[in-house]
Amino acid sequence: MGLELRDIDINQAITICRRNGVQVDSVPDGKRFLVRVIDNGEEVIYDKPVYSHRLHSAISKTWRYNAAKILNKQNASKSKT
Repeated sequence: MGLELRDIDINQAITICRRNGVQVDSVPDGKRFLVRVIDNGEEVIYDKPVYSHRLHSAISKTWRYNAAKILNKQNASKSKT
C-alpha cells in the first residue's frame, strides 16, 4: 500500500519534488490560473482552470501528489531488489 496525499507534509513534499527535478507553479489563463508541473524538463499544464482563491490549495495538492508518486516509485524499486 502506497503513501497518500494526507500522509505527506507540504514542506516535505516540496523538498522531495525539488530534489527529484519536479517544479510546480501556476500559469495565468485570463482571470483564472492553470497549474503547471515541470518534471525533469517535461512540462505538463493541467487543463482545469482554478480561481485565485483556490490556487494555493491546488498547488499544494499537486506538490503532495507528485511527492507521493515519487516516494511510491522509490519504495516499489527498493522492494523489487
